[in-house]
Amino acid sequence: FSEWGKYVAHDDGSWEWVQTSHLEALDVGDASDIRSLGAFELPGYIADSRMVGDVIYTVTFEDGWCWDCASEAQTTVTSLAVGDPARIGVVDRLAIAEPDAYYSWNRSITVTKARMYLAGTEWWSNDGDHSTIRVVDVSDAGGRLRLGTTVEVEGQIHSRWQMDEFE
Repeated sequence: FSEWGKYVAHDDGSWEWVQTSHLEALDVGDASDIRSLGAFELPGYIADSRMVGDVIYTVTFEDGWCWDCASEAQTTVTSLAVGDPARIGVVDRLAIAEPDAYYSWNRSITVTKARMYLAGTEWWSNDGDHSTIRVVDVSDAGGRLRLGTTVEVEGQIHSRWQMDEFE
């Protein structure tokens, strides 16, 4: 769930409405008795996600205004071990600073067994509208992440359907 809202109680007895993103693992083996197996909260807005084996890669965008977000705009890739849904946990996390929250937004991804490509438009930059593609090495079956190269391209990439890996 992106922008998952809930009330949180504070030690002083006050309550606060907070919005994060939320991953929920459900047992749907019996459609008449769907049960929650585990959950995990992520700061920011879910831009995209992919599951490879027992690892879910989430890409979130934190604009500095969401609850529990970084104070500066950033895109965060988080690899989560989900082999045991009752114990979802962070394997690795890669935070990438964004130049300006107003001119940046959610990134779209496409994933192969070895690489993840994060792409999105950089609005109204000094160079005109262009997109940035960041390459993340996801070849480790356990979910370790490694930031690779960055490529600037002309035009606007808005979704994963505009990307593909070739050779």
